[in-house]
Order: sequence, then C-alpha cells, then structure tokens
Amino acid sequence: MVESFTKDVKVITKASAIWRKMEPKREDIAINGLAFLKKTLK
Repeated sequence: MVESFTKDVKVITKASAIWRKMEPKREDIAINGLAFLKKTLK
C-alpha cells in the first residue's frame, strides 16, 4: 500500500507535518511509489 497526503486539505497538512514538496499530481505519488517498491523488493 502506498499512502500519501497532499496539501489540498489544510487540516491534514497540519496534522501530518508535511515538510517537503510532494509530487505535482496525486497519480504521480502512486506511480513513483510503486516503481520504488518494485525496485527495492527485487
């Protein structure tokens, strides 16, 4: 499972302490996360 939070919901942003820039699109988080997992778990 790849889970992420965006800055779209201000309450979540504060609660999750997002400290770096996220991917431009939500889909990119899933795509890049899956690629990372495949590479790491090889």
